[in-house]
Amino acid sequence: MPAWSHGSLMQNTCATRLDAAVTAHTNGEKNTQQLFEQLKQDCEHLPQVHHNLGVLAAEAQLWDQSIAHFEHAIASDARTNMTTSQLRAIHQYKAAMAYKSALGATTMKTTQPQFRLQDSAITNQSYKQPQKSALHTVPTVDYELYAWWTAARESLTSEWLEHYSPGYPPAQSDDAQTISWNNVARDISFTAQDAVVVLSYQLNNIEKRTLLLMRLQNNRWKIYRESPL
Repeated sequence: MPAWSHGSLMQNTCATRLDAAVTAHTNGEKNTQQLFEQLKQDCEHLPQVHHNLGVLAAEAQLWDQSIAHFEHAIASDARTNMTTSQLRAIHQYKAAMAYKSALGATTMKTTQPQFRLQDSAITNQSYKQPQKSALHTVPTVDYELYAWWTAARESLTSEWLEHYSPGYPPAQSDDAQTISWNNVARDISFTAQDAVVVLSYQLNNIEKRTLLLMRLQNNRWKIYRESPL
Protein backbone atom coordinates (compact mmCIF):
# COMPACT_ATOMS: atom_id res chain seq x y z
CA MET A 1 0.00 0.00 0.00
CA PRO A 2 1.21 3.55 -0.68
CA ALA A 3 2.29 5.65 2.26
CA TRP A 4 -0.18 8.37 3.31
CA SER A 5 0.58 11.21 5.67
CA HIS A 6 -1.97 12.32 8.24
CA GLY A 7 -2.19 15.65 6.43
CA SER A 8 -2.99 13.93 3.12
CA LEU A 9 -5.72 11.84 4.70
CA MET A 10 -7.24 14.93 6.33
CA GLN A 11 -7.10 16.85 3.03
CA ASN A 12 -8.88 14.03 1.15
CA THR A 13 -11.47 13.66 3.90
CA CYS A 14 -12.17 17.40 3.96
CA ALA A 15 -12.41 17.60 0.17
CA THR A 16 -14.83 14.68 0.10
CA ARG A 17 -16.99 16.18 2.83
CA LEU A 18 -16.93 19.57 1.09
CA ASP A 19 -18.13 18.09 -2.20
CA ALA A 20 -20.84 16.11 -0.41
CA ALA A 21 -22.10 19.27 1.34
CA VAL A 22 -22.13 21.22 -1.94
CA THR A 23 -24.03 18.41 -3.66
CA ALA A 24 -26.55 18.24 -0.81
CA HIS A 25 -27.20 21.99 -0.97
CA THR A 26 -27.42 21.97 -4.76
CA ASN A 27 -29.98 19.17 -4.57
CA GLY A 28 -32.13 21.24 -2.23
CA GLU A 29 -31.57 19.21 0.93
CA LYS A 30 -32.41 20.97 4.18
CA ASN A 31 -30.08 21.80 7.08
CA THR A 32 -26.96 21.90 4.88
CA GLN A 33 -25.92 24.91 6.98
CA GLN A 34 -24.91 22.42 9.70
CA LEU A 35 -22.68 20.54 7.27
CA PHE A 36 -20.76 23.70 6.39
CA GLU A 37 -20.59 24.83 10.02
CA GLN A 38 -19.03 21.49 10.95
CA LEU A 39 -16.59 21.83 8.04
CA LYS A 40 -15.61 25.22 9.46
CA GLN A 41 -14.64 23.47 12.69
CA ASP A 42 -12.76 20.57 11.09
CA CYS A 43 -11.49 21.89 7.74
CA GLU A 44 -11.07 25.66 8.03
CA HIS A 45 -7.89 25.42 5.94
CA LEU A 46 -10.12 25.08 2.85
CA PRO A 47 -11.05 28.58 1.61
CA GLN A 48 -14.15 27.09 -0.04
CA VAL A 49 -15.67 26.50 3.40
CA HIS A 50 -15.95 30.20 4.27
CA HIS A 51 -16.90 31.04 0.67
CA ASN A 52 -19.82 28.62 0.87
CA LEU A 53 -20.91 29.93 4.26
CA GLY A 54 -20.86 33.36 2.64
CA VAL A 55 -23.15 32.09 -0.12
CA LEU A 56 -25.60 30.63 2.39
CA ALA A 57 -25.64 33.89 4.36
CA ALA A 58 -26.17 35.87 1.14
CA GLU A 59 -29.08 33.64 0.15
CA ALA A 60 -30.64 34.50 3.52
CA GLN A 61 -29.84 38.21 2.88
CA LEU A 62 -27.58 38.27 5.95
CA TRP A 63 -25.25 40.63 4.15
CA ASP A 64 -22.83 41.46 6.98
CA GLN A 65 -22.30 37.79 7.79
CA SER A 66 -21.84 37.02 4.12
CA ILE A 67 -19.23 39.76 3.71
CA ALA A 68 -17.33 38.51 6.76
CA HIS A 69 -17.21 34.96 5.37
CA PHE A 70 -16.16 36.10 1.89
CA GLU A 71 -13.41 38.29 3.35
CA HIS A 72 -12.19 35.35 5.44
CA ALA A 73 -12.04 33.21 2.28
CA ILE A 74 -10.02 35.88 0.50
CA ALA A 75 -7.62 36.15 3.43
CA SER A 76 -7.15 32.36 3.33
CA ASP A 77 -6.57 32.21 -0.43
CA ALA A 78 -6.02 35.33 -2.53
CA ARG A 79 -6.61 33.34 -5.75
CA THR A 80 -10.37 33.28 -5.31
CA ASN A 81 -11.50 35.58 -8.07
CA MET A 82 -14.98 34.16 -7.78
CA THR A 83 -15.16 35.12 -4.12
CA THR A 84 -13.93 38.63 -4.86
CA SER A 85 -16.51 39.16 -7.60
CA GLN A 86 -19.37 37.88 -5.43
CA LEU A 87 -18.27 40.07 -2.52
CA ARG A 88 -18.24 43.05 -4.88
CA ALA A 89 -21.72 42.08 -6.09
CA ILE A 90 -23.06 42.38 -2.53
CA HIS A 91 -21.49 45.83 -2.08
CA GLN A 92 -23.00 46.95 -5.39
CA TYR A 93 -26.40 45.53 -4.47
CA LYS A 94 -26.41 47.23 -1.06
CA ALA A 95 -25.40 50.53 -2.67
CA ALA A 96 -28.19 50.22 -5.23
CA MET A 97 -30.74 49.49 -2.49
CA ALA A 98 -29.53 52.48 -0.44
CA TYR A 99 -29.79 54.70 -3.54
CA LYS A 100 -33.28 53.37 -4.25
CA SER A 101 -34.34 54.02 -0.65
CA ALA A 102 -32.90 57.55 -0.70
CA LEU A 103 -34.88 58.38 -3.84
CA GLY A 104 -38.02 56.72 -2.54
CA ALA A 105 -38.24 54.90 -5.84
CA THR A 106 -40.63 52.02 -5.27
CA THR A 107 -40.75 51.01 -8.93
CA MET A 108 -36.98 50.95 -9.57
CA LYS A 109 -35.93 47.39 -10.41
CA THR A 110 -32.97 46.10 -8.41
CA THR A 111 -31.87 42.58 -9.25
CA GLN A 112 -30.22 40.51 -6.53
CA PRO A 113 -26.80 39.12 -7.47
CA GLN A 114 -26.46 35.43 -8.34
CA PHE A 115 -24.13 33.29 -6.26
CA ARG A 116 -22.28 30.04 -6.89
CA LEU A 117 -20.87 27.49 -4.48
CA GLN A 118 -17.29 26.24 -4.81
CA ASP A 119 -16.14 22.62 -4.68
CA SER A 120 -12.65 21.19 -4.24
CA ALA A 121 -11.92 21.31 -7.98
CA ILE A 122 -11.36 25.07 -7.80
CA THR A 123 -7.64 25.42 -7.06
CA ASN A 124 -4.72 27.73 -7.65
CA GLN A 125 -2.74 27.64 -10.85
CA SER A 126 0.60 25.96 -10.33
CA TYR A 127 3.54 28.31 -10.55
CA LYS A 128 7.00 28.71 -9.13
CA GLN A 129 6.93 31.49 -6.60
CA PRO A 130 9.78 33.96 -7.10
CA GLN A 131 11.70 35.22 -4.11
CA LYS A 132 10.35 38.41 -2.60
CA SER A 133 12.62 41.45 -2.51
CA ALA A 134 13.61 43.59 0.45
CA LEU A 135 10.95 46.06 -0.70
CA HIS A 136 8.15 43.57 -0.04
CA THR A 137 7.36 45.11 3.35
CA VAL A 138 4.28 46.80 4.73
CA PRO A 139 6.11 50.02 5.77
CA THR A 140 7.57 50.43 2.25
CA VAL A 141 4.17 50.13 0.59
CA ASP A 142 2.51 52.27 3.25
CA TYR A 143 4.99 55.08 2.62
CA GLU A 144 4.22 55.01 -1.13
CA LEU A 145 0.50 55.14 -0.34
CA TYR A 146 1.01 58.11 1.99
CA ALA A 147 2.96 59.99 -0.70
CA TRP A 148 0.25 59.15 -3.28
CA TRP A 149 -2.57 60.36 -1.00
CA THR A 150 -0.65 63.53 -0.06
CA ALA A 151 -0.02 64.41 -3.72
CA ALA A 152 -3.74 64.07 -4.42
CA ARG A 153 -4.61 66.11 -1.33
CA GLU A 154 -2.29 68.95 -2.38
CA SER A 155 -3.31 68.76 -6.07
CA LEU A 156 0.22 67.91 -7.19
CA THR A 157 -0.88 66.26 -10.42
CA SER A 158 2.50 65.23 -11.80
CA GLU A 159 3.62 63.76 -8.46
CA TRP A 160 0.27 61.97 -8.14
CA LEU A 161 0.56 60.40 -11.59
CA GLU A 162 4.04 59.15 -10.70
CA HIS A 163 2.39 56.60 -8.42
CA TYR A 164 0.64 54.85 -11.33
CA SER A 165 2.03 52.41 -13.87
CA PRO A 166 2.64 54.04 -17.28
CA GLY A 167 -0.47 53.88 -19.43
CA TYR A 168 -2.85 53.08 -16.59
CA PRO A 169 -5.63 55.69 -16.31
CA PRO A 170 -6.02 56.62 -12.64
CA ALA A 171 -9.49 56.84 -11.14
CA GLN A 172 -10.82 60.34 -10.59
CA SER A 173 -11.43 60.97 -6.88
CA ASP A 174 -11.47 64.03 -4.66
CA ASP A 175 -11.67 62.07 -1.40
CA ALA A 176 -8.10 62.96 -0.46
CA GLN A 177 -9.14 66.61 -0.39
CA THR A 178 -11.43 65.98 2.57
CA ILE A 179 -10.19 62.79 4.25
CA SER A 180 -7.03 62.87 6.37
CA TRP A 181 -4.59 60.05 5.72
CA ASN A 182 -4.73 59.25 9.45
CA ASN A 183 -8.41 58.33 8.99
CA VAL A 184 -7.72 55.86 6.18
CA ALA A 185 -7.39 52.21 7.24
CA ARG A 186 -4.90 50.20 5.16
CA ASP A 187 -4.89 46.44 4.80
CA ILE A 188 -1.68 45.50 2.97
CA SER A 189 -0.73 41.98 1.88
CA PHE A 190 1.52 40.43 -0.74
CA THR A 191 1.20 37.87 -3.48
CA ALA A 192 4.26 36.32 -5.13
CA GLN A 193 5.11 39.61 -6.83
CA ASP A 194 2.46 42.23 -6.15
CA ALA A 195 1.06 44.16 -3.22
CA VAL A 196 -2.67 43.97 -2.56
CA VAL A 197 -4.10 46.94 -0.67
CA VAL A 198 -7.61 47.60 0.61
CA LEU A 199 -8.26 51.18 1.76
CA SER A 200 -11.32 51.95 3.85
CA TYR A 201 -12.64 55.18 5.33
CA GLN A 202 -15.84 57.03 6.17
CA LEU A 203 -17.08 59.79 3.88
CA ASN A 204 -20.40 61.47 4.67
CA ASN A 205 -21.35 58.52 6.88
CA ILE A 206 -20.71 56.11 3.99
CA GLU A 207 -18.09 53.38 4.29
CA LYS A 208 -15.86 53.54 1.23
CA ARG A 209 -13.48 50.75 0.26
CA THR A 210 -10.96 50.73 -2.57
CA LEU A 211 -8.83 47.88 -3.90
CA LEU A 212 -5.34 48.77 -5.15
CA LEU A 213 -3.02 46.35 -6.93
CA MET A 214 0.60 47.49 -6.94
CA ARG A 215 3.73 46.23 -8.66
CA LEU A 216 7.43 47.05 -8.27
CA GLN A 217 8.80 49.17 -11.12
CA ASN A 218 12.30 50.63 -10.84
CA ASN A 219 12.24 49.94 -7.09
CA ARG A 220 8.99 51.87 -6.62
CA TRP A 221 5.58 50.43 -5.86
CA LYS A 222 3.25 51.58 -8.67
CA ILE A 223 -0.54 51.22 -8.84
CA TYR A 224 -1.63 49.24 -11.89
CA ARG A 225 -5.25 48.66 -10.93
CA GLU A 226 -7.68 50.64 -8.79
CA SER A 227 -11.31 49.73 -8.23
CA PRO A 228 -14.03 50.36 -5.64
CA LEU A 229 -15.34 47.49 -3.54
